[in-house]
Amino acid sequence: MILSKNKYLIFRMKKGSISIFLAMIFLSIVLLVSVIAEAARMSAVQAKSTSVSYMASDSVMASYAKQVYEDYGLLLVWEKQKIEDMLLEYVQANIQMADLEVSGNDFMMPDVMKANIKKKILITDSGGDYFVEQVEKYLKYAGLTAVIKKLKNDSGDVEEREIQNNVTDDITTKDSNKMATLVENIDESVSSLKDIANISKALLGAKNAYEKVKTSKNTSKKNWEKLINNFSDLQVALKKKNSSIDNVINLINKYENKKDELLKKTGNKKVKNDYIDQNLTKLKNIRGKINGIESLNVSNATEMNESLLKEIHNALEDSNSIIKSLSELLLSKVTAEDKKNQSIYDSAGDFLTKGVLSLVIGDTKNLSSASIVTSNLPSKTSMSNSENSSELLDNAIIAIYSEIKFGNYIKSKKSHALQYEMEYLVAGKDSDQKNLKSVIERLVLIRNATNLACLMGDEEKMALIETVAASVAAVTGLPFMEPLAKVLLTEAWALAESISDVKALLKGEKLSLIKTKANWKTDLKSLSSSSSKGESNGFEYKRYVQMLMMLTSRDKIVYRAMDLIQLNICKSYNQEFRMNKCFVEFKAQIEYKAAPLFASMPWSVGLTKDGGGYRYSVACSNNY
Repeated sequence: MILSKNKYLIFRMKKGSISIFLAMIFLSIVLLVSVIAEAARMSAVQAKSTSVSYMASDSVMASYAKQVYEDYGLLLVWEKQKIEDMLLEYVQANIQMADLEVSGNDFMMPDVMKANIKKKILITDSGGDYFVEQVEKYLKYAGLTAVIKKLKNDSGDVEEREIQNNVTDDITTKDSNKMATLVENIDESVSSLKDIANISKALLGAKNAYEKVKTSKNTSKKNWEKLINNFSDLQVALKKKNSSIDNVINLINKYENKKDELLKKTGNKKVKNDYIDQNLTKLKNIRGKINGIESLNVSNATEMNESLLKEIHNALEDSNSIIKSLSELLLSKVTAEDKKNQSIYDSAGDFLTKGVLSLVIGDTKNLSSASIVTSNLPSKTSMSNSENSSELLDNAIIAIYSEIKFGNYIKSKKSHALQYEMEYLVAGKDSDQKNLKSVIERLVLIRNATNLACLMGDEEKMALIETVAASVAAVTGLPFMEPLAKVLLTEAWALAESISDVKALLKGEKLSLIKTKANWKTDLKSLSSSSSKGESNGFEYKRYVQMLMMLTSRDKIVYRAMDLIQLNICKSYNQEFRMNKCFVEFKAQIEYKAAPLFASMPWSVGLTKDGGGYRYSVACSNNY
């Protein structure tokens, strides 16, 4: 019995061990299954989180500014609320499948904690490179790549040249009057110098006495004394004339000094010698000869002296030369034709002083009076320099884009904030009239360069200019004014032709880039009443404005285009719209939390246990 009892106890002990062993195995299996299930669940949760994160980023980018896209072909998101909030809102909606009716529990539903924006690119960043990139894609889609290249090539021949306004502006009326009075005094004094009666009479007497002495074999003392007396009379006459010559030379020296001052004011340091300069040279030569004649001492010559007789002979020859030179001194001459040409010059001067806008437009009452506030525009708040742009190419892209989307003087858009929008791209002023004025002035400069080149190459026209300039010098009594008058007349005529050209453009007509003699329209005699007829071939107004864009800073053109878009969206749709609040790309880190379900696995890769849940993050990015 004892043995049986022991066997029974041993059997029971073995049976209990097996139960414990089986229990331990079962528990391990349960734990293993739980871990596997939890790992699979968390992998699915993370996959879902990644999916909803990217769907949320897509949803954010899908919230583009519809009106900007429809009106301007640009994809950008206006950040009316923070990107972080938008992401969290879309993530939560995607997790909960807010647009579906789902019953039951979702064991893979995580909790979104927060979103951190790592990078955000605004449309106004990097010198507007992202804006230009979208515009370029739009134009490629519209098939305008070839037009961009053509505009870029055509603009290579365009240049601006400053117009020299009235080159006599620096010569005041007071200066001019002083010079005219001085020239008048010089002319009067020179006119008196040309009175050579006394010298001629004294010279004739001296010559006759000299001939008697020279031809007589036995010269008497009486003949010699007569020669000496007559020669002394000649010396006295020349001495008196020399005193007058000194006075005239002093006047001319004052004239020369004043002329140099005035030429320096006008920026013309050297001009061709005028008739007063020529008189000065002659008078100095005459004075030298008279001084030589006066230096002969004949008063003590009581007997004939061959050496002295030879000197007297030379002096008489010099006296002849002096009389001839005095008679050839120049005076200003004013003819009826000169006075007529003076009126042409005065008209040219008046023409240059008028405002370009009034000359081109005339009546400005019908111009647009639209104006804008520029303080909150991208060009004022967000402008930066592009580091990797091609200036000419980018300018051409914006120029062609502006033709499609923006208005101009010829074809304005009444519903827009500004009607002359292409002009704004060039000038950047706060009103239509200011922008138009600036563009017109620059167009005149462009036309002036080619017109001036054509004019200066036309011998017939330049001959007319020289004739009028010579008349101006004669009438004003300012001989040195001739080359300055020539410059003024040339500039005025070229400007009149440029005004005529721009008038034609503003009428919607065409103009070729290069001016030729055949298509010259204006007349020097009637600059203000010039024709404004266009040509059969060439470019229209909008193309010339685009060429001005090619000459403008790339960054200014790009940001001014964004200004116009903002202004028009604000006017038509939402006054709060701002381009510098619109983004085209972002990168974000979204943080999630998931509660343990089957097991807690703090050692799992990518998961951290925190407050009874798992934390992890998903990186996402998106762009246009």
